Amino acid sequence: MFAKQNWFENKDKNRNVIIRVGLPSMEENSIWFTRTNVDCPQQIPLNIPIVINQFGWYLIIGSCHGVHCIQFSQEGLDSSLLIWNPLIQQFHTISDEARQHCCHVVSLYAFGFLNHSMEYCIVHVYKKHYSDTNMSWSLYSSNDNYWTHSGIAQTQVQKLSPKSIVVDGFVYWIGWNGLNFTDPSVIAVFSL
Repeated sequence: MFAKQNWFENKDKNRNVIIRVGLPSMEENSIWFTRTNVDCPQQIPLNIPIVINQFGWYLIIGSCHGVHCIQFSQEGLDSSLLIWNPLIQQFHTISDEARQHCCHVVSLYAFGFLNHSMEYCIVHVYKKHYSDTNMSWSLYSSNDNYWTHSGIAQTQVQKLSPKSIVVDGFVYWIGWNGLNFTDPSVIAVFSL
């Protein structure tokens, strides 16, 4: 009921979208973000609530129900996660689980809300070696407010793309096949 009332209250205010620009077969270093007003064609600064200096960076992991999950660093590789609601200008920082797993070659995140719930989850998957058939994972729950669950999953996936989508409590990692890697396909599924 709250979500419905909030939508009706704010549906005509601050109408802008965040657009992700980049090539589908490339990794995150070829992806940019812009914020655009939908009522008049102008770009608006994204203005994340953390100061990023010349040595810092940020990457939007995902967005769900208007809440953004952003991985950021203010100094090189030492990163954290930011949960940010730009509508109400509130944010929360979370430790980056990748710090616990040094020497990994694959480290990816996905973000989403559970069905019919205000609880969001972040899943971190990683592999220590490209040739591993195991994919390790950790799960952050907003209800528990820390990284709670972890495990190892058997998989034949050699490489995961940073592109994922969360639908109905499942994370689908997207891979690219076909000529010039233009055909999307689901290569891994994880239940939140």
